[in-house]
Amino acid sequence: MKNLFKGLFTVSALALLGLGVVACSKPAPKTIDLRLSLYKQEIAKQFKDLTDAFTAANPGIVINTEITPNDGGAAQAAAAAAGKLPDIIQSPAYAADFQLAKQGYAVDLSALPVIKQVDPDLLSGVTYQGKVIALPTDVGTIGILYNKAIFAKYNLKVPTTYLELQKVAQVLKKHNVIPFAGLLKENWSIGQFMELLHASMLGAKGYDGATGSAAIVKFTDDMNAGKADWGKVVDLKEMFRIMDWYHANMSKNALNNSWNEEVAEFASGKAAMVVQGQWFINPTIDAQKAAKTSFDIGFFPFTWSN
Repeated sequence: MKNLFKGLFTVSALALLGLGVVACSKPAPKTIDLRLSLYKQEIAKQFKDLTDAFTAANPGIVINTEITPNDGGAAQAAAAAAGKLPDIIQSPAYAADFQLAKQGYAVDLSALPVIKQVDPDLLSGVTYQGKVIALPTDVGTIGILYNKAIFAKYNLKVPTTYLELQKVAQVLKKHNVIPFAGLLKENWSIGQFMELLHASMLGAKGYDGATGSAAIVKFTDDMNAGKADWGKVVDLKEMFRIMDWYHANMSKNALNNSWNEEVAEFASGKAAMVVQGQWFINPTIDAQKAAKTSFDIGFFPFTWSN
């Protein structure tokens, strides 16, 4: 994967199959209210546009969107325990979707015509016991975003190795620029970073005769089947040493920063880089207006080795 970790996000439609039947049948005699749980807050507007278009074309159906930012899994677990799960749930592919299916909450969407339009490579993360249980909506690529203006100002080249990245960080600190905006207050951000680094190291080392993305897929399958150990397939001491270096080159407020603070650090130009995905770009552009800054954003693969 060339040191990139791709995350697949899905919409698990607990009521989507029934919703599709309603859309194709006679007008409903009364209003049907559906709840949609969305955890990717950065695309809330785009989802609203989709639901507005659907409800406009299907009078009698109302979709109420609920935002459960970042730690959506905990919110859904609590809702399930109380018997109050939403009708439509956005969740990460693989484990989160499979857990919903195991608990009996997922609907078989395999026969829906839209499934045939999905790239077959994306269906493995939403297929449980041979049934497609969710619709893939988003493939997120994670790496390092950087401020092109700051790099140009200090004649910095995009690093391709860990050593080069360390030298870039030294130059930035020499000029009182924070190398990385940080967000270490929330579990999802730390987990995302660990997942990114672990996958990159595993792909480079290889697993069971496979390397690169093939090794990661093979390991994931084995781990989901209870045959592999996350903590034994890479050098954890090395992994945490690298994480410590990144932490040391984040802002002093990284441990207390939430999403908005990390966006502000990068958008204001206080920090030159950030380990994030493409979903971080639009919020940064919006925040630039408030910070009265304007710069192009570049992207390069997550760097951890030489």
